[in-house]
Amino acid sequence: CTSLPEIIDDGVTGMMSPVDDVEGFCSAIRRLKNDLALWHSLRVNAVSMVAQNFDQSVSVEHYAMAYRGLI
Repeated sequence: CTSLPEIIDDGVTGMMSPVDDVEGFCSAIRRLKNDLALWHSLRVNAVSMVAQNFDQSVSVEHYAMAYRGLI
């Protein structure tokens, strides 16, 4: 895949295509260009996922929990 599957949920927070699949990648781009509702949905979902999982305070809490588990 051309992105991190741990971050991109195909069809929910983004679109995935296999490595070296130029036509598949171009097809995904064309689909987004022609389907603004899909583009908007992916954008909203991606922003929400980042806010929930990668916000600095969330990341600090995850690290703190991991360190507490080691002690």
